[in-house]
Amino acid sequence: MLLDTCALLWLSHQQENLSSTVLKKIDAAPVVYISSITGLEIGLKYKSGKLALPVPPRMWFEAILEHHNIFVIEIDLEIYYDSLKSCFFSKIFGIKQPSTGPKKHFDIQELLWLFPGPSW
Repeated sequence: MLLDTCALLWLSHQQENLSSTVLKKIDAAPVVYISSITGLEIGLKYKSGKLALPVPPRMWFEAILEHHNIFVIEIDLEIYYDSLKSCFFSKIFGIKQPSTGPKKHFDIQELLWLFPGPSW
């Protein structure tokens, strides 16, 4: 089973947003996954003030994964780079993707403000 970011947040803090059927399916699933992009989304929500957490996001994320025995599916760099074409990232970083020609790869330093060190 693959959970999206909202499902993970609801599972961890607002289980009333999940039906009893969904909770039973999560409990019965042999393996539960989330995408690694969920970490980015949680970091973005936290940094923007839209998500309050009792501890820094990294600590919260690791504790929730361990508590619920959830595994992370890594997304490769090509998927990350392709995501930069999306409206969301283009607005945040002002990236204009040409319709033809080589891809413009962003500098990872552009994202480091989201995760400033090991206690993020």
